[in-house]
Amino acid sequence: MQTKSDIERGNGQGQYKQRYPFGSRTYIMSSTAIATMIKIMESLPESAQERVVDHLREYIEELRDEIKWDIHFEETREQLEDAARCAKRKIAEGQAKPLDYEQL
Repeated sequence: MQTKSDIERGNGQGQYKQRYPFGSRTYIMSSTAIATMIKIMESLPESAQERVVDHLREYIEELRDEIKWDIHFEETREQLEDAARCAKRKIAEGQAKPLDYEQL
Protein backbone atom coordinates (compact mmCIF):
# COMPACT_ATOMS: atom_id res chain seq x y z
CA MET A 1 0.00 0.00 0.00
CA GLN A 2 1.34 3.42 -0.90
CA THR A 3 1.71 6.16 1.66
CA LYS A 4 1.77 9.89 1.16
CA SER A 5 5.56 9.78 1.24
CA ASP A 6 5.51 7.42 -1.76
CA ILE A 7 4.04 10.11 -3.98
CA GLU A 8 5.33 13.66 -3.98
CA ARG A 9 3.95 16.74 -5.69
CA GLY A 10 6.02 17.46 -8.76
CA ASN A 11 7.08 20.69 -10.38
CA GLY A 12 3.76 22.50 -9.98
CA GLN A 13 2.79 21.79 -13.59
CA GLY A 14 0.46 18.91 -12.88
CA GLN A 15 3.12 16.24 -12.55
CA TYR A 16 3.62 13.73 -9.78
CA LYS A 17 6.83 11.94 -8.93
CA GLN A 18 6.44 8.27 -8.13
CA ARG A 19 9.19 6.58 -6.12
CA TYR A 20 9.48 2.94 -7.02
CA PRO A 21 10.56 0.43 -4.39
CA PHE A 22 13.40 -0.95 -6.50
CA GLY A 23 15.70 2.00 -6.66
CA SER A 24 16.49 5.59 -6.00
CA ARG A 25 15.28 6.72 -9.41
CA THR A 26 12.19 8.83 -9.85
CA TYR A 27 9.86 8.41 -12.81
CA ILE A 28 7.28 11.03 -13.71
CA MET A 29 3.80 10.51 -15.10
CA SER A 30 1.85 13.63 -15.91
CA SER A 31 -1.57 14.16 -14.39
CA THR A 32 -2.86 14.55 -17.98
CA ALA A 33 -1.94 10.93 -18.68
CA ILE A 34 -3.57 9.85 -15.43
CA ALA A 35 -6.73 11.84 -16.25
CA THR A 36 -6.86 10.22 -19.69
CA MET A 37 -6.63 6.76 -18.15
CA ILE A 38 -9.41 7.62 -15.69
CA LYS A 39 -11.69 8.82 -18.52
CA ILE A 40 -11.04 5.65 -20.49
CA MET A 41 -11.73 3.50 -17.44
CA GLU A 42 -14.92 5.39 -16.57
CA SER A 43 -16.32 4.59 -20.01
CA LEU A 44 -16.25 0.87 -19.19
CA PRO A 45 -18.67 -1.19 -17.08
CA GLU A 46 -17.40 -1.90 -13.56
CA SER A 47 -16.63 -5.56 -14.31
CA ALA A 48 -14.48 -4.51 -17.26
CA GLN A 49 -12.77 -1.85 -15.12
CA GLU A 50 -11.76 -4.56 -12.65
CA ARG A 51 -10.32 -6.69 -15.46
CA VAL A 52 -8.38 -3.71 -16.80
CA VAL A 53 -7.00 -2.96 -13.34
CA ASP A 54 -5.90 -6.58 -12.93
CA HIS A 55 -4.23 -6.50 -16.34
CA LEU A 56 -2.53 -3.17 -15.58
CA ARG A 57 -1.21 -4.51 -12.26
CA GLU A 58 0.40 -7.47 -14.03
CA TYR A 59 1.75 -5.27 -16.81
CA ILE A 60 3.19 -2.72 -14.37
CA GLU A 61 4.87 -5.47 -12.35
CA GLU A 62 6.47 -6.77 -15.56
CA LEU A 63 7.64 -3.24 -16.41
CA ARG A 64 9.07 -2.81 -12.92
CA ASP A 65 10.95 -6.08 -13.31
CA GLU A 66 12.35 -4.96 -16.68
CA ILE A 67 13.40 -1.62 -15.19
CA LYS A 68 15.14 -3.43 -12.31
CA TRP A 69 17.14 -5.48 -14.81
CA ASP A 70 17.94 -2.40 -16.92
CA ILE A 71 19.22 -0.60 -13.81
CA HIS A 72 21.21 -3.65 -12.70
CA PHE A 73 22.87 -4.03 -16.11
CA GLU A 74 23.58 -0.31 -16.24
CA GLU A 75 25.17 -0.41 -12.79
CA THR A 76 27.30 -3.46 -13.67
CA ARG A 77 28.07 -2.51 -17.27
CA GLU A 78 31.74 -1.79 -16.54
CA GLN A 79 32.20 -5.17 -14.82
CA LEU A 80 30.51 -6.97 -17.72
CA GLU A 81 32.71 -5.16 -20.24
CA ASP A 82 35.82 -6.05 -18.20
CA ALA A 83 34.78 -9.72 -18.14
CA ALA A 84 34.19 -9.67 -21.91
CA ARG A 85 37.62 -8.08 -22.55
CA CYS A 86 39.25 -10.68 -20.31
CA ALA A 87 37.51 -13.51 -22.16
CA LYS A 88 38.57 -12.10 -25.54
CA ARG A 89 42.15 -11.75 -24.32
CA LYS A 90 42.22 -15.35 -23.06
CA ILE A 91 40.81 -16.60 -26.37
CA ALA A 92 43.45 -14.61 -28.30
CA GLU A 93 46.21 -15.98 -26.04
CA GLY A 94 44.96 -19.54 -26.47
CA GLN A 95 44.12 -19.88 -22.77
CA ALA A 96 40.41 -20.49 -23.34
CA LYS A 97 38.87 -23.86 -24.07
CA PRO A 98 35.48 -24.63 -25.62
CA LEU A 99 32.56 -25.00 -23.24
CA ASP A 100 31.75 -28.63 -22.50
CA TYR A 101 27.98 -28.76 -22.03
CA GLU A 102 28.26 -32.22 -20.51
CA GLN A 103 30.21 -30.77 -17.56
CA LEU A 104 27.50 -28.26 -16.67
